[in-house]
Amino acid sequence: MKQSGEAPGLMDFKHGTTTLGFVFQGGIIIAVDSRASMGSYIGSQTVKKVIEINDFLLGTMAGGAADCSYWERHLAQMCRMYELRHKERISVAAASKLLCNIFFNYRGRGLSCGTMVAGWDKDRFFKQSARCHSSSDSVNA
Repeated sequence: MKQSGEAPGLMDFKHGTTTLGFVFQGGIIIAVDSRASMGSYIGSQTVKKVIEINDFLLGTMAGGAADCSYWERHLAQMCRMYELRHKERISVAAASKLLCNIFFNYRGRGLSCGTMVAGWDKDRFFKQSARCHSSSDSVNA
């Protein structure tokens, strides 16, 4: 600590989307902020960052809004196709894996997405995360 009583770095918060997901016995709670910003510019205070993939799956978005929105809508289409082909709905883990595979194929191309896929599988609740950031070119499931 400095003599002035200030702790360096103590109030240096990182900026970005806050996304929380909680699994409990009775279900899942997903919470996100609603601010869209670019640096110090705030574009909107009312962005919808939770996207309904289907009746049993939700996705959150952080990063590039256009990237996240597009790929989560594409995931919704892929989940519907799975349901039509297999006569059962896709699992949370499988849906998240589909999204991770897409992100993996686009690594190094400037895609910026941080998502969480959460939902209900027949008798249990789950949450999975998938992220792809152009700065690190990493994909994690």
